[in-house]
Amino acid sequence: MIELTDSIEDLIEFFEMYNIVIDSPGFYDDLNFLRLEKMIPNFLEYYAAYVIKKSYSSDYLKESEEKIIKISQILSKELIVDGRQGACIDLSLVLSRILDLENIWNYISKGSVTVEFPHKYLLKINNTFLSEII
Repeated sequence: MIELTDSIEDLIEFFEMYNIVIDSPGFYDDLNFLRLEKMIPNFLEYYAAYVIKKSYSSDYLKESEEKIIKISQILSKELIVDGRQGACIDLSLVLSRILDLENIWNYISKGSVTVEFPHKYLLKINNTFLSEII
């Protein structure tokens, strides 16, 4: 069995051995991936390991950052409108699926995290930053 600490090449070989197509984000929906996930409870962690070890061009990273900022602002506004600022898990799942559709590699990690954005990226409502509302 492959280990999470193995190289990206080993991960690629492993996925290919099980006919899992890894060409685009969200390949955890591949039927062969789902079959293995039923047998190996932590199999989704192999997807995360692949995303972490994969190399990305500077152009890809710049374009992804721009998209993530725009998407995050839209989702943030919707959370405020719906009064659901504490819906972290729901929002993480939605954001991850949107990023998959936008061809941005990502994964959801376990645990909690606090993210502080520079004010220039924060959504302003009635001259108040979102971080001051929450």
